[in-house]
Amino acid sequence: MTADSTDTLRTRHAQLLETEPKLRIRDRARRLGVTEAELVAADCGLASTALAGTAQEIFSGLAALRAHWLALQDTHDFFLMLRQFQVSRLGALRAAGDDLAQQVEADAVEKMLTQAAATQLPIMCFVANRGIVQIHTGPVKKLLRTGPWFNVLDESFNLHLNTEAVTSSWVVSKPTVDGWVTSLELYNADGELIVQFFGARKPGQAELSAWRELLLSLCPQPQAA
Repeated sequence: MTADSTDTLRTRHAQLLETEPKLRIRDRARRLGVTEAELVAADCGLASTALAGTAQEIFSGLAALRAHWLALQDTHDFFLMLRQFQVSRLGALRAAGDDLAQQVEADAVEKMLTQAAATQLPIMCFVANRGIVQIHTGPVKKLLRTGPWFNVLDESFNLHLNTEAVTSSWVVSKPTVDGWVTSLELYNADGELIVQFFGARKPGQAELSAWRELLLSLCPQPQAA
């Protein structure tokens, strides 16, 4: 696929998402007449390329990634795993299997924040750029949707999330020495992480059971236990 055709596919995909935002990626690819691989590559600004090696070699690499994921001891080791396997964050989520990383509906973040506010469930919110990571820990209270923006408008915490910029949402499970840690992660059309949400916790503490139950309720398929 050439650069021009990649740009065209990205434009067509964006137009389809505007009209039917809840379509799963396999259905979007079918509508656009391409493979899922071509669609994912185009969204990342890349052209898809046939993989070199035998099917056994390719699937062996995926199995090794999954085995490494299942052996994680700390969430901070996830980035080192990505570097070791030379895979993007979103690429790892797509490869890991539904029990470890599962794409959920576009409104998952609104459902999660609404339920967290209603029950005063403390959360952690991570927003980062190249220079800094901003973290909020605690409950959320005042939520407000204004057009495409879903907002948290608390005294000590403001979040302004442009939901039209979110092209995929994932519930992700990582093993640690303290048990499973579950996050909701939102990505843009370039495959970049927009924001992550966790249940409030500190090292040495198990994840809040109410948080994991909330995220698992968003998943169409069971997650790891």
